[in-house]
Amino acid sequence: MSSATPETMEEKVSSIIEGACSKMKYLRHQTSKSTFSHSYVQLEFDKAADMEVISFELSQILRRIYQQFPLGASFPEIIPYSIENLSINKPLLIYSVNANAQPSEIRNAIEGIFQKSFVTIKNIGRIELTGSNKPVIILKIDSRRCESWGITSDNLASQLKRLNQVSFHGFLSENENQYAILNVPQQFSIEGFKEIPIKTNRNTIVRLKDFASISIEDDKPTEYLRVNGKTSIFINIYG
Repeated sequence: MSSATPETMEEKVSSIIEGACSKMKYLRHQTSKSTFSHSYVQLEFDKAADMEVISFELSQILRRIYQQFPLGASFPEIIPYSIENLSINKPLLIYSVNANAQPSEIRNAIEGIFQKSFVTIKNIGRIELTGSNKPVIILKIDSRRCESWGITSDNLASQLKRLNQVSFHGFLSENENQYAILNVPQQFSIEGFKEIPIKTNRNTIVRLKDFASISIEDDKPTEYLRVNGKTSIFINIYG
């Protein structure tokens, strides 16, 4: 579906497929990934299953539920598992942590634990968490105050980009409001961030708090991952 968000794909496509397939005989495990305009559902069956029978049953299920999908959704494609389907640069280990909680809550609970546990192990290259987006700093900008002090968007962007340990993601306009989006650095505090000096075009100094309200929010997700119907975070450990 063109331009469909991960939330829409998860709710309107992935979850419907998961629910319809959950009672299939010999089904051991199911995982889904919902991204912009795409849905992937992986089904793992017991070795005793006749995969030709499974494939036929699955095609019948998909035909039955296809009419429930939103307008514009393509008919699901069944891709049999094979070694060629695997990524060459695959992780050494993959852990999944699932719970009835928001992805950001799961990530916050486990990220530090895994990083500390594996950082000293020889031949571990990197640890990657998927299924959740990190929180971001949101600056809600008072455009009138910026204009009165001669602070332009280019001027503000240039100064935000020079902040230590901070990545400036850009501006967002919504309902006549303007927002600046930045990553959250280590040892961050909102009170300290409020006091960051900003130079105006009139060679005077003001503070961020003088023209912007500051908050921390979860970034909009680019994907949803679920294992057996529960929200999940995957920890991919590479060599």
